[in-house]
Amino acid sequence: MGKTKIMEIRKKAIERNLAKFTVANKPKQKCSIYRYLGTTFDEFMDFDANSLDKSTSGQRAEGAFIRKFTKLDNKGYDTYTKCYNMSNY
Repeated sequence: MGKTKIMEIRKKAIERNLAKFTVANKPKQKCSIYRYLGTTFDEFMDFDANSLDKSTSGQRAEGAFIRKFTKLDNKGYDTYTKCYNMSNY
């Protein structure tokens, strides 16, 4: 149970509950973000954290693609287009 944390889902206008949560007489830490099966949830359920997480992942993937493509030494537009289209699947 060492990984167990509590995330309170609430509206932004409502303050966080100050109650302490325990499981098997052990206090549990509160968190504001939770990741499950690649989706990031936050305590307000507005999915801003998920959008940010996905966009940064996409930027890393695009950067990796560009680095790999530059090693192809000007193979031409057709090669670039084929590689780019294959990366979208």
